[in-house]
Amino acid sequence: GQIMQAIGVPLGAEKYYLHALELSPGQAAPHFHLGMLYLQMGKAQPAYDHLVKAHKLDPQGDYGWQAGRLLERYFP
Repeated sequence: GQIMQAIGVPLGAEKYYLHALELSPGQAAPHFHLGMLYLQMGKAQPAYDHLVKAHKLDPQGDYGWQAGRLLERYFP
């Protein structure tokens, strides 16, 4: 998903992130990356939902911290 996102194929990236969530819904990383992708795509509500989920799943970790910062910046 990250590679697809980096090369500018957002729908391909979304497909891989959603598949990662199907395989591991309790992991913060795919929620974080999907939230970032949705921010880039201008989809505010799904971005918010996935960033909140990443923050809750990993409150003391890197993904949770980064998600928290993005929530503060884009959803004050």
